[in-house]
Amino acid sequence: MTQAACSIPTTPDPGGQPLAPCPDAALAARAAGDPELFATLYRRHFEPVAGYLLRRTGNQALAEDLAADTFLAAWKALPTYQDSGIPFRAWLLRIATNRANAVARRERVRRRVLAFLAPPDHHNPPADDTEHLYTALARLSAEHQTVISLVHLEGLSLEQTARTLGLAEGTVKSRLHRAREALKHELARTGGRP
Repeated sequence: MTQAACSIPTTPDPGGQPLAPCPDAALAARAAGDPELFATLYRRHFEPVAGYLLRRTGNQALAEDLAADTFLAAWKALPTYQDSGIPFRAWLLRIATNRANAVARRERVRRRVLAFLAPPDHHNPPADDTEHLYTALARLSAEHQTVISLVHLEGLSLEQTARTLGLAEGTVKSRLHRAREALKHELARTGGRP
């Protein structure tokens, strides 16, 4: 789709003919230096990015701060953005991942996403089982937390995760395997359920 064949939500349609909304890549190419166009991208993607960060951190306020930081970094990097076939949201998720990893390295924030990874249990697990899950996840490397989050929480395929992280698919597959093993080891070591 060419730039002329789509409509920018912030401008009225001059000919009265409805045009398809601009795809993200076309909008991103035109949004560098234009806060109104970037605001359109922000509105399209803030909630999914913030949701991803919430599942990574388990903390609403932190997730929103990191999401805002992600969009600030994206705004600054927008002049260098090139459509390489990777969805714009994946580009944003890569920035968000880097922000979340930096927080994990600095603060070792407890990750409250492991509850989503646990197999469904029709019994009410004791509260300390959940605590073991949180503790085990917090002890994983940021690399392992990232791949578990993108695959299991965001529902990305191995190929999509590889593209988001800029890695080979085989690397993601082996990293995911090691992350699962590390999680099982941590749960066993701390007395939680594997």
